[in-house]
Amino acid sequence: MPLCARDDGLSEVVGFVLILALIVVALSLYQIYGVPAAGRENEIAHMNQVKDRFIDYKIVLDSLWLNNRNGVLLSTAFDLGTGAGATGGSAFALPPILTPPAVRGERSRRRAGGERT
Repeated sequence: MPLCARDDGLSEVVGFVLILALIVVALSLYQIYGVPAAGRENEIAHMNQVKDRFIDYKIVLDSLWLNNRNGVLLSTAFDLGTGAGATGGSAFALPPILTPPAVRGERSRRRAGGERT
């Protein structure tokens, strides 16, 4: 009985690996280009909100300085992160890995006397 190569299922395996590689490439391209484009509007809106908060803070600080007000505590809260829902596109809405979670943070500082600002 001669020894021969057993390559009966080789074309199916190669085809499966190529299809799997194509799916991985498609999902990678979507993560690179699709997800940031979908979240761009939320980032622009958040950037404008932060800019407005800084402008408000500067106006209040300037008014305190111009009116020679000393000993007045000034506090402003800033939302860090968009706080928006997941920024996923509509092309692949099924897997949750394609929609990144919302980001939110808070920053505070305590003075030497223990009061929180």
